[in-house]
Amino acid sequence: MEELQELNYKTQVLLEKLDKSTKQFFDELIGCFDLEDTSIQPRIEAKLESFVKEIEIINKETNDLKQIFIANLDKIDFSIFLQSFSEPEHKEILSKYEALMNVINAKNNGRSWMELVQEQDQKSDGHGTEFNSIRAVAIDVGIQISVFLAQYFFLLAEELDQEVMGSKIRSVKSSIRSEITEKKSSTAITDRFVSVINILEEEMEFYYMKNNTMESGFIGEMGDDVLGMILLEVSNLERAIFTRLFPDWFNSMKAIEAVERGMKKSFSSKLNEIGWKIQELKKKMKENKEELGTVHHEDWNLKFKEILDFKIPAIWRKLDLNVKITNGKNKVEALAS
Repeated sequence: MEELQELNYKTQVLLEKLDKSTKQFFDELIGCFDLEDTSIQPRIEAKLESFVKEIEIINKETNDLKQIFIANLDKIDFSIFLQSFSEPEHKEILSKYEALMNVINAKNNGRSWMELVQEQDQKSDGHGTEFNSIRAVAIDVGIQISVFLAQYFFLLAEELDQEVMGSKIRSVKSSIRSEITEKKSSTAITDRFVSVINILEEEMEFYYMKNNTMESGFIGEMGDDVLGMILLEVSNLERAIFTRLFPDWFNSMKAIEAVERGMKKSFSSKLNEIGWKIQELKKKMKENKEELGTVHHEDWNLKFKEILDFKIPAIWRKLDLNVKITNGKNKVEALAS
């Protein structure tokens, strides 16, 4: 019993030491380097080499630190790590972090969550159990975000005329597509959101046939905040699945399951926050409509229910994720059907 307690203590000390070294490594890189500086890559590589040497020293203190790390994954809350990069004020940090990961992965061939899952399924005779699991998570989160987007648009439509509303929808769609262009690639995740917006754009015609606009300017800043939160999660869903955050050795089933738990917890927290703000908007809009004596046409209420309950889920059920490994290097392809 005493030996077990001693091993547990040593393991905890090593993990804390690893965590401290990792945090210091990223803090120095993210906080001090200007990515526009042409000398950034050699300095990153030098810092990375120093970090690797420090990890090697830590490794010598145990027979297999990696296995100890994997064994303690249940104690690591990935949702905190993920949420730290999903706040608006961290946008600059996130861009620097992703640039850093590109450099690291160019040397070490890191893995995305999608790639970890695909490789694990290959090891288990390609049954696709974990692949189906990650797809289910993506569909569930995608539907929730899309429903919030639909609710936001049609709340906004209550106070904007059809022309202005159409311009707003096109602007949001352009924003999502511009992110694809910046990444020089398209993904099935982003394409699903574009498909949802296309449906909402089509349904706007029916909405304006059945309902009058209040033109009260009531939603205002709170509505803008909600839209910003929604679009952030659109980007985060793609990033969570396809960004190469994990090193080569981080590929056990336990590791994958720990990441999945973290993903679910992270998105659950953020989506609950968006849901609460949407409900606040609905409540205030309802009070405003009662004052103005405005009501929705019953035909529209039925149509909107159809959009939320059937049309949006149908779009996400067509989600097709595919990851291929070519010449020993991971190549991520996301295909939209």
